[in-house]
Amino acid sequence: GEGTGGARSSSPAPVVRVENVVEFSPQAEALLTKFGGIGPTVARLRVRASGVPKDGSELEVTFEGAAYEPQTLFGFELPNSLDPLWPKVDFSNAPAVRNGRAGGPLKTTYVDADLRIARGVGQELYVLGRVRS
Repeated sequence: GEGTGGARSSSPAPVVRVENVVEFSPQAEALLTKFGGIGPTVARLRVRASGVPKDGSELEVTFEGAAYEPQTLFGFELPNSLDPLWPKVDFSNAPAVRNGRAGGPLKTTYVDADLRIARGVGQELYVLGRVRS
């Protein structure tokens, strides 16, 4: 058939916000809690990134920042007023981000409405779940 020629217009791929939260507690916490009567000590490391789907099976991820968030100390909840004391890292001005190297492609091996399983450049495994608000 005949075409009209010229460039085809397409809408840009949507940006996907990604957040990974890892919760830490000391290895001896179970013993301290059971025998020492000391409550749990828990901290979180939160890493933020954005992703842009490149094709049906690839997600280009760019890391944006990280924050260390202590939650409890020996069973006592830490007040929000201490938040400014904990380290937070903004990657937006890092040279790797400006040069497009703070991240990389994730090759999707499985995806559905709630879950994406992918492999990174070094074959590391990523399991990403959709959080609905």
